[in-house]
Amino acid sequence: MRIKISLFLFIFLSLLLISSRVSFAASDMAQLLRDLQNFGVDCTFQVSDKDKVWINITKDQVKTYVELKLRKASIKVIDKKGFLPYLNIDFLLYEIGPSNYCLVLSCSLIEIVNLDRKTKITGELMTKTWQTEGKVYRIFKGKLKANDILDEIGYLVDIFINDYLFVNQR
Repeated sequence: MRIKISLFLFIFLSLLLISSRVSFAASDMAQLLRDLQNFGVDCTFQVSDKDKVWINITKDQVKTYVELKLRKASIKVIDKKGFLPYLNIDFLLYEIGPSNYCLVLSCSLIEIVNLDRKTKITGELMTKTWQTEGKVYRIFKGKLKANDILDEIGYLVDIFINDYLFVNQR
């Protein structure tokens, strides 16, 4: 009985320690979103012409979906081409076998940053300053419904919204 209680306490404390480290890491990444006022939304859509028949969604649909999700969370979005910084959704679809496809998604914030170093590497650089921890991989056979794709994208955007609102509390 004592062994079971000790084991239970060990597991509980281990999970508590792990969860505190994960939240600390997430809050560190979220700090990069502090005081971010205006940004746009864009999508990097990498789908070959022959593979477009397997998805029922366009780049504009994804962009509109993400913008609406952000606005519902009271986050201001600028609808201007080439506006920096911007929230980018990377969308990659590729064939892994006959009629078998893999969908890879990620979400990141792209900004211009200044490098100020003693070496000749100085100036402005466009880079990711925030991104989701991992990518969502989905392997499927046959056509993928637009709602399924939007659900996966929505999950990634929710992570951004949560981090953004965490450091920009009103």
